[in-house]
Amino acid sequence: MKHDSGDQKTLADLFRAAIALEEQAGAIYDQLSHRFAHVPEIHAFWKGMQADEIGHAEALETIRDSQTAADLSRRIDPKMWSEAVEINRFLSGDRVRMVETLDDAYMLAHEIEFSEVNAIFKFLAVKSVSLEARSDFVLSQIRQHQEKITSFNHTFGDRAWRRSILASGATAP
Repeated sequence: MKHDSGDQKTLADLFRAAIALEEQAGAIYDQLSHRFAHVPEIHAFWKGMQADEIGHAEALETIRDSQTAADLSRRIDPKMWSEAVEINRFLSGDRVRMVETLDDAYMLAHEIEFSEVNAIFKFLAVKSVSLEARSDFVLSQIRQHQEKITSFNHTFGDRAWRRSILASGATAP
């Protein structure tokens, strides 16, 4: 995704970018699942997060495909495009390589889930869908996905415990 002013970007461009962002987030969670494959419940958690991201991408594809050509050719706010470019830059970095502990992985996931990725997803999924029931479903999916991260402490342990779980390839401090 190249950075430009976004003045000429359309809703179709934003859908393409948002789908790619969801796929990038899914790839990060897949990498995290491999880095923590030695802890089966953590491996499964990251695989679940990956599956959620794949579901988000598929939902966006379905919503995009339901739009008219006129809607898809509508220009978007350049700020929305700039946000997509910035998120792409963040997700494109080799962030997983820097993960040494489960706490690092948790912090990375928190950054992803509470970034503008979900704001763009929400904008496209809710603003582009006329059915209120579908909008409610999408918002529910986002909340459930974010709650997985916010409930991580209760499910897997506090920060001290997370720091004690090393990623594959990491060296003990």
